[in-house]
Amino acid sequence: MQAAGADFVIDIIIALLGGVLIGLERERAQLRPDKEPSKTATMPGMRSFGLLSMYGATVAYFAKYLAGGLSGGSTILPIAFSSFALIVIVHAYARMVKQRVLGITTYLVMLITFLVGFLAGLGLHLESASLSVLVTLILALKYPAERMAASISYSEMLALLEVAAISLVVGPIVKSYAEAQNVEILYKVYIFFTIILTISFISYVAARVWGSKGLLYAAALGSLVNSEATISSVTSIISKLQDKALRSKLLSATTRIILSILQVKSAALVIVAFYLFAENIPVEAILAAGILTLADIIAALMGVEYDVGAMEGVRIEVKSPLSWSVALRSAIAYFLLILVFDALSKLSGTLPLDLTTVIVAALGGLANATATILSLATVYSSIKVKIILLSMFISIATASLNKILYADTSELARDEVNVIIKWSLILSLFPLLVGILVYTI
Repeated sequence: MQAAGADFVIDIIIALLGGVLIGLERERAQLRPDKEPSKTATMPGMRSFGLLSMYGATVAYFAKYLAGGLSGGSTILPIAFSSFALIVIVHAYARMVKQRVLGITTYLVMLITFLVGFLAGLGLHLESASLSVLVTLILALKYPAERMAASISYSEMLALLEVAAISLVVGPIVKSYAEAQNVEILYKVYIFFTIILTISFISYVAARVWGSKGLLYAAALGSLVNSEATISSVTSIISKLQDKALRSKLLSATTRIILSILQVKSAALVIVAFYLFAENIPVEAILAAGILTLADIIAALMGVEYDVGAMEGVRIEVKSPLSWSVALRSAIAYFLLILVFDALSKLSGTLPLDLTTVIVAALGGLANATATILSLATVYSSIKVKIILLSMFISIATASLNKILYADTSELARDEVNVIIKWSLILSLFPLLVGILVYTI
């Protein structure tokens, strides 16, 4: 019985804390200066919600221990829920009829608070605490959500819904069809198309909030996911700018950032691939990854202070949050590259093993450097480590070059396209030289 008494105290305390947390948010909401006093006069606060939660815990406790379990609480539970319903009805009458205050949020919160206490009374402490925290969070997000909703245009909301539909509704359908028809390439192209649309929307939001500097943030974050999709989305937005000088600066800065992050990410993947699929990590791999990372950090930071200073306060006006045409063109290019890679991979089987490995790696980098690096690590035992490392870094080089194919060059001037080509060529030399260095030492 002492243990049961201790459990009751713990249940009540947890219920009280959950109710008080919800009541605290309700008290804080009443302090907003734009609230009319008549609408907050009868709103429950910390004490009311705390007591309501404790009431729920007490009901559950008595039903569990005194009536032989919830199934035996045929008398206690109906009385308890009826009395709770009476409390809610009286409160609703006072607010809706007497004060003419509409809305059902308060009554829903009262119901959930009662359930918070009820869960605590059943001994489900984690569930009770989680429910109270989530309810408080939802209530606290009301005013930030209102401000955000007021600032979002209808086209932006529609774009967000389109991305969600493509990801959550179309995705499972495409995946099921691809598995049923054994056409894995279809699902790969769909994933790539979806990533481009998602990064396109993120880039739009970043540009809308932070102006031209937002594109630098979008380039950095997007490159961690997919560099091809990122350069397609970012250059599409840059091509819409009227200021030609700003376009050139943004193209230079974003291209350097995208390629540098791609190469640093790939260099780290080389180490991870050896760790996953080989018995040890070669010293040459660590040395090569370190050299490439250092060179890319220097390239990414080159003139960044000047670039950011030139972009300070510059706003970007983009009409459409999503670049459907860019996503479609890039997905088609990705599909064709995969087909070419598969075809040439089969033809290269007649060449010597080392040369075949290098050729396949170069072609694989054009399609997907990540998959190529991981695949090369799996044949570590049958091919010399220097050939493996050379092939890995060549795939990183060709992955840097393929950005020229994915950049939205249709609306850029020739000299602006040359900016992308220049940095793609320069930065592709980094992994190529590192690979040759490792192969020759």
